[in-house]
Amino acid sequence: MELILKKNKPLIENYEDLKNRKLSKFTINGNEFSAENTKRFSWKRLSEEAALQYWTEEVTPSLITIKDVYPNASEKKPESEIKNAIGFYESREDIKNETKRRHSTPRINIREIEKFGEVICYGSFAGIDDVMLAQGLLNLYGSPSDEIRIQYSEQQKNRHKRTHPKDNSQKVEPTQEDFQIIGLNTILYGPPGTGKTYAVKMYKDTLLLNQSASEQLYNFEGLSWREAIYLAYKERNFEALSVKEIENTEVVRAYAKTKKSKSIYGTLSTTVIEHATEDSTTSTYRNGRDLFERIKDRWALTDAGKIEAEEVFSNAKEIGQTKDYYYQFVTFHQ
Repeated sequence: MELILKKNKPLIENYEDLKNRKLSKFTINGNEFSAENTKRFSWKRLSEEAALQYWTEEVTPSLITIKDVYPNASEKKPESEIKNAIGFYESREDIKNETKRRHSTPRINIREIEKFGEVICYGSFAGIDDVMLAQGLLNLYGSPSDEIRIQYSEQQKNRHKRTHPKDNSQKVEPTQEDFQIIGLNTILYGPPGTGKTYAVKMYKDTLLLNQSASEQLYNFEGLSWREAIYLAYKERNFEALSVKEIENTEVVRAYAKTKKSKSIYGTLSTTVIEHATEDSTTSTYRNGRDLFERIKDRWALTDAGKIEAEEVFSNAKEIGQTKDYYYQFVTFHQ
C-alpha cells in the first residue's frame, strides 16, 4: 500500500490505518530508502530522514505542532492527536519533559540526529507518529513540489505467528469423520516433528468452535478505572459502548470487586467524561486528553485512546493472562 505526503495536503491516515504495518520503503523527493540500503530500517527512520532532508545550515528543524501537521484541517484537531509525535528538540531531557506535558506513552522511543556538528532529538511510538512528524516537516520547510512516498505492507504483522511443525506442506486438515473416532482420552504417539501438537490444536479449535476455551485471569494491582475501561473495550472488540454496557463487561465487574466505589456506574461515567473530547461533553471537568468520543448515545475510543489501550494490553505479565479449560495437553518423553 502507498501513502503520499504533499505540502499542506490533508493527512487523513490515523493510528488504526498503520497499526502493525511493516514499512517497505519510502522516497523523499526522489531519494529512496529501504531495508536494502538503510541501516535500522523502521518507521522511525522516516521522520529521521525527513528531518535530515530539510535541515540546512540556515534552518534547523524545530518544534512540530498540531497546526503544522494539520494546517488546513476542516475542524480543530486536539493536541492529543500528536501526543506521541514529539519533535524536534535540542536534548533528550527536553523530549522527556514534553512527554510529561502531553501525557505521552512512557514507551516513547527517543532518538538523536546529528548534522553540521549539531544534535536534535525527537520521539515517537507508532508508525503514525513518524508520518505526522514527516508531514509537519514537509508543511513547514518543503516546497510545493516536494513529496514523500511511503510504501507499507497491506496486511498487519502477526507478531505471535507460530507454525508446528516447521514443514506444513503435508498437513491435512481434520475432517468431521476424524472427530467421530476420537475418544474421551486419546494418546498420540510418534517421533518429534510428525504433527502431534498441530493435530491436537486443530481438533481443539474445531471441537470447541464458538465456545470459550480459555479463562481470563486479571491482575488488577496498580490498574486505574480508565485502564479497566480499556480492557472492557478489548473484551467487546472495540465497539462503541454505553456506560451501562461498560459496567456489565466481565472485566469491569471483576475489577469493581477490588475497589470500594459506591457507584460503579457513576465512577465509570465520570472517568469517561473527564477524558472525553471537547465536542463530546460540556463538562468543566474534562482534562483535555481526548481519549473517548461520543457516538450518538455511546462512547468510543479515539485514536489516542486506542494507543493508550494497546499499552495496557501489551503488559502480559500484569493483564490478560489466560489459562485453558476444557483442554489439556500433556507430553511424555522416554
